[in-house]
Amino acid sequence: MKRIIFNKIKNKKDNNNKGKTICVSAVAPKLGCTFISLAIANFIGSCLRENVIFIELKEESSLLGMVGENQISIGRSIGYKYKGVKYILTNSVEEAIELLASERGYVIVDLGVLGNNTAAVFNICENKIIIGSFMPWQRRDFHEFIRKNIFKRFDMETIKFCQLGRNKEAQQLFYESYRCRLNNLPKIDNPFSLKEENFEDIINLL
Repeated sequence: MKRIIFNKIKNKKDNNNKGKTICVSAVAPKLGCTFISLAIANFIGSCLRENVIFIELKEESSLLGMVGENQISIGRSIGYKYKGVKYILTNSVEEAIELLASERGYVIVDLGVLGNNTAAVFNICENKIIIGSFMPWQRRDFHEFIRKNIFKRFDMETIKFCQLGRNKEAQQLFYESYRCRLNNLPKIDNPFSLKEENFEDIINLL
């Protein structure tokens, strides 16, 4: 089973020496953007044993207390290493763009809520993920976010839209509205301790 799953991700990699750049954003705070970003990074670092850098692009870091003990240099940046993943905690768009352009292997960007100041980072990443919720009280925010931040700026087909939960009705409504698939997020208990049952769902986000 593991060999089959690992072959699937290997087959999706580019043939050149540069790996994937993946940006994870959310419609609003507290929708699991950091959680999913960490799961992707730890899957690549621990399960696939590939070189991976995690960029937390936010004004205030939520990860420093956890990952900030083992300080290292990454290019011209100061970062940290924790459980096989290298972390850059920064609020600098310029620093993130430089790392995306220069580092080999995988670079995962936890963008938080996409805004005008971070759109350039989102745009240059090969894989773009946006998380939202189709719960009745959050559905309007999802539509407003797409209207204001995605239409006329990005190709909808280049983005993987994901929902909290597994609402089949929401998936149908989303497709009818945008002709794009609405993906389900993997069910993960701990992004630092992944289970084999999580692997394929994570691969589908890559």
